[in-house]
Amino acid sequence: MSVNFTGADAAAANAYLAAANAVVRLQASAEELEAHLELCSGFAVGQAYAAFMMSLVGAPHDAARRAGLARSVRAGITRRERQLVEILLLSVDGDRRRAAALAAEHVEEFRDDGVALTIVDGWFERREAS
Repeated sequence: MSVNFTGADAAAANAYLAAANAVVRLQASAEELEAHLELCSGFAVGQAYAAFMMSLVGAPHDAARRAGLARSVRAGITRRERQLVEILLLSVDGDRRRAAALAAEHVEEFRDDGVALTIVDGWFERREAS
């Protein structure tokens, strides 16, 4: 697809289109997660991740509601899941440095969670640098 934008070369225009498409996919993924969470309210990690995504898009009331749900159901979950919930909820609550530090520790033990937490950590590093 060839789209022209004033002041943008082809690479910049393509990067813009890729980012716009990613936002659309993120919204669709968030809506799908929301639908499943209505059926699986005891899915603490899912509730926490939904809260995290809502905090990123500037929906603090929705983020707080999902964070509350995650906190209310975390008693019966595994240690790995408790750590994931804690990292995500620290992020939602604005304690990004602590979330990033806990994420680094968590990935040492639970490598399968590395991709999602690397994204979280990288996002915070970029936000703090700006």
